[in-house]
Amino acid sequence: MLWSAAAGASALPDSLLREMPSRQMKNLLVPRSHHMAFVSGEDIVVVGGHTTGFVPTASAEYYHGGRWRPLQSLYAHDCGFRVRLRDGRWMLAGGCDQYLGIGQSYVAEVYDSTTRSFSPLPIMEQKRSLARGMSLPDGTVVISGNALAPDILEVYKPETGPLESRPAQEQRMLPFLFRTGSDDVLLLSSVGNRWEERDTVKLEYLRREGTFSHPLLETWKPIHTCSSNWTPEGCAVDSTSFLLAVQNAAGKAAVMLVKDGDLSLLPTRWDIPSGNPANPIQWSDHLLVHRGREAALLLGSDADGGVYICRIDYREALSGGEAPVCLYHAQYPGLFFTLDGPASVLLPDGRLLLIGGRPRNNYEPYATVVAYYPFEGPFPGSARLGAWWWILLLLAAAAVGVVLLLKGRRTDGQAAKVPEPDTERMQRFRELMETEKLYLKKGLRIDDVAARMASNQKYISACINRNTGKSFTDCINEYRVRYAQELLVNHPELKIQDIGERAGFSSSVSFHRNFLLITGKTPARWREEKS
Repeated sequence: MLWSAAAGASALPDSLLREMPSRQMKNLLVPRSHHMAFVSGEDIVVVGGHTTGFVPTASAEYYHGGRWRPLQSLYAHDCGFRVRLRDGRWMLAGGCDQYLGIGQSYVAEVYDSTTRSFSPLPIMEQKRSLARGMSLPDGTVVISGNALAPDILEVYKPETGPLESRPAQEQRMLPFLFRTGSDDVLLLSSVGNRWEERDTVKLEYLRREGTFSHPLLETWKPIHTCSSNWTPEGCAVDSTSFLLAVQNAAGKAAVMLVKDGDLSLLPTRWDIPSGNPANPIQWSDHLLVHRGREAALLLGSDADGGVYICRIDYREALSGGEAPVCLYHAQYPGLFFTLDGPASVLLPDGRLLLIGGRPRNNYEPYATVVAYYPFEGPFPGSARLGAWWWILLLLAAAAVGVVLLLKGRRTDGQAAKVPEPDTERMQRFRELMETEKLYLKKGLRIDDVAARMASNQKYISACINRNTGKSFTDCINEYRVRYAQELLVNHPELKIQDIGERAGFSSSVSFHRNFLLITGKTPARWREEKS
């Protein structure tokens, strides 16, 4: 139990408070805070921010093969923002142009994971720091927000620069941007561009005049943390549905569903806990969605260096029920810790990384990287069965086991020859891949395969490695590339980017990179030679 149930105001049962596994990874090459971090191709990429002494840094680095490797970006982007472009590249823009978090900048650049390189983009219409942006289906980018300077709502095209702009009707810093059902964008923020907390939060749209009120925003406000790493994609349930952390005047936290531009509270089975009143949890705007697991992770911290992750499995709430909730706790390795500064990254395999950050000042940022495991083991928040039901289930399972054991014995008294477990596992794995083509599922994880095989992911990983000499990811990518080769030969009418998608790759960048790695040729070159 993390604290006394009587001491906290939360209705969450003590049985749903869990200590969370964590592991400290290799430190960054450069200590940094208010930087950006993201998954690009097979890498974790970290860009910009400020380093020791509150000095902006134009350095970058990427994690691959178990270690961090240096890169060099063009600009520092301390308190800048990032946008995933339609072609899979990342646009990085804005930020403070001086030491100590002062000033704003026009600059923009793009990161390409296929070459691990940065290239300049046209400058923005407005100098910005603490801004945010989002990509639209037509390839343009909507940008809004500024700190200590005017905010202009801007539509930007990466190839040519600004297309249109107008003064924002509500001057905001670090706004949240969400796509609606049309080509419109909803914007809202609880903080003005002079760092002032707003008493009333208004809605603004890209394609509509004026500002708009919403009854829900009279009670609930978006939680504001000075995070440079927030993106709409990170909290997206689908293309027009998003989750947002909110809080009321009493400090109670909840999750807001923004769906097609409308706002509602996500129904949860239990309240999001506030913790010990003597040392309450400070919840943040670090809310990340794992769409494959249909779960949202809300990050919080306390004054003693505690890290909290509230896991909300939202599927039931979207279909008329209530989302089960569970709270995980771990200790950050530093003496002091605040969620104002680090970059949080949710990996496809379910690990949550906290990268860099700062203590209670900006002059001594951390190089620390910690991996947390909120999806390790069964989710206690979904448990509804009482203790007697679990006892009956265990007794039934034991009885089935005895029957199977007796059935499996030979009547002639000779021991039956049992295939090696490794051989059985590998045979079953190959059946799933070659017969059912499970590798065509985007975002396939080793625990998905483990569930299908009724086995443990560690056993499966070790089995694949022993039998093929490859990791699970490399093995899956090899199946996908073989399938793509078949499509390239047998379906010349298909575009290459469509083939990568059909083969199960999550992006065209990942497809091209793995195809080149495995075959030594690009898909286009390989098709040309085969034809």
